[in-house]
Amino acid sequence: VINDVIDNTHWEPVSFKISDDLFDALMEENMIKAVHGLLTETARDEQFTEVIHTLIKMKRRGVLVVSTKTCNFIMSQLIKEDLEDIVEQVYRVLRRDGMIPNLYTYGLLLYVICKKGCLKEAWNVIEEMKEAGVEPDDLTYRMYIYALCCNGKTDLAFQLVKKLNKPLLNVYPYYYIIQVMVLQSKLQEAEDMFLEMKIREV
Repeated sequence: VINDVIDNTHWEPVSFKISDDLFDALMEENMIKAVHGLLTETARDEQFTEVIHTLIKMKRRGVLVVSTKTCNFIMSQLIKEDLEDIVEQVYRVLRRDGMIPNLYTYGLLLYVICKKGCLKEAWNVIEEMKEAGVEPDDLTYRMYIYALCCNGKTDLAFQLVKKLNKPLLNVYPYYYIIQVMVLQSKLQEAEDMFLEMKIREV
């Protein structure tokens, strides 16, 4: 029903708003899944002002009812619409209010921070993951290594690759590093990197 109301692709264009009465009714009946559906469909319809407004109302009630899955969907939709700054804000607010991020949540956050070139902040996210008991996967490290390379920090990227020594990192980090070295005309360093790969049997 929520989907049909919000999705107006076959209807006259309408500006759907999550009314206080509807929100209060759902909360009073403890219809958490309906609230999630409401937020998800509103985000899918790119009505982010309504999503943020509803999150604020939830916060005022002092009860977090947004699941990690819903939060991830909202964050991914914001990224899709190039609203990266809002992604960080939404994450910080929900995290403070008790949302438990998973690997995908951290991945979305890291993507946004790496895209801005905030390398120290990106590493802090990886540290935060570890402290929360969420083990960074290879994609997490690849994303960070790529960000280092894009910002000309190939030496740091290579140090991290050596330190991690993860076989599953495979060829990609080396590819990023060599690509940047070639673009910077550091051909000898690039050749040394190939030799390093052979030594490591990559």
